[in-house]
Amino acid sequence: MDDKQFLIDAVKTFFEEDDWRYTFHEEDDCFTGGISLGDDCKINSVRFFVAVNDDRITCYHVCNINAQKSNSSAVGEFLHRANYGLNRGNFEMDYNDGEIRYKNRISLSDVQNDAFDAMRSLMLIGANMFQTYGDGLLAVAFGFKTPEEAVKECESSDEE
Repeated sequence: MDDKQFLIDAVKTFFEEDDWRYTFHEEDDCFTGGISLGDDCKINSVRFFVAVNDDRITCYHVCNINAQKSNSSAVGEFLHRANYGLNRGNFEMDYNDGEIRYKNRISLSDVQNDAFDAMRSLMLIGANMFQTYGDGLLAVAFGFKTPEEAVKECESSDEE
């Protein structure tokens, strides 16, 4: 079995053993689905896209709201401020359409060492980042707070 097929099988096994709902798109070796963020976050859910390459798995958690052109600079600043202290993964924004997502990845060796834990981490980090920063993101997107205020509030409430 080649490395890419090994990674595809690891993703499928994780989703099935952990009871995730997903769709596998064989034509581009991509898995899609959604994650509920719960009642603690004003962003109720995110969509996920898991892309399998020959030597890594990349996961994108995509927010269900887009930044408007009129506030994309403020949202971009918020995301950059949020990214500054992150150890694994990062927020991204597409300035063309305002899509906001969190991206992280794991390597082939991560999966070979402990596939279940590597996949669990991959899937939950992005969701946790939207739980931590989601309310601040919305506050900036709707003009209620500055990027600096919002990030400070998100990070101080995460420490509690």
